[in-house]
Amino acid sequence: SNTSIEVTKTATVIDNGDELTGSGDIIQYTISVKNTGNIVLTNLGIVDTLTDGDGDSLSITNGPFFSGSNQGSAAGTLQVGEIATYIAYYTITSSASQTGTIINTVTATASSPGNTNDVTDISDDGDDTDGNTEDDPTITFNNPTPSIEATKTFEIIDNGDGLYNSGDIIKYTITFENTGNAPLTGINFTDNISDGAGTVLALTDGPFYSTSSLGSAQGSLSINETSTYIAFYVINN
Repeated sequence: SNTSIEVTKTATVIDNGDELTGSGDIIQYTISVKNTGNIVLTNLGIVDTLTDGDGDSLSITNGPFFSGSNQGSAAGTLQVGEIATYIAYYTITSSASQTGTIINTVTATASSPGNTNDVTDISDDGDDTDGNTEDDPTITFNNPTPSIEATKTFEIIDNGDGLYNSGDIIKYTITFENTGNAPLTGINFTDNISDGAGTVLALTDGPFYSTSSLGSAQGSLSINETSTYIAFYVINN
């Protein structure tokens, strides 16, 4: 005898009215489990794994629920060639939306006669044009809403006379945070400095790239990542 099942999971986004895939939208998952072997299977169960683009676990909002089967078997039983269908729902949260993707996988397990949980399969996304023909997760991509926030602070390194004047060094710390839901590349900036009379000045050193909070290379920012630059200006007369 041959025992096997094939699991397919597809996703449909129910939009909240803003015509963008993101926070507040509902993802409806349809899970199909087919008995591709030649023997009746019982005790069919499914385990749903849902994560965001950062790999953090999420919880299905509702379901999975047994919807029906094309040969009329009750939940948990699959005749040869029969397909059982389940549905589940996830409402996208703001934090999950900001990670860019919602990733979902289902593992189905069933039992053949005289055995327990001996037949299993991991879901495919139903799209074989993506280069993956089996066991690839179902991924929902959120509409990218790129944004960046720049902050610049300073501290004065005194020359020892206790006064803010010629010879002191101003150290500037510049940070850029990716506040959107998509990775950013090609980041560059222009630093303008002038005195109180509006005369254009030139930085003494920098800006220099210092660090990034998630380890990206200079000019790139992952979602929620912050990069830091420093620059110096020596005050003169």
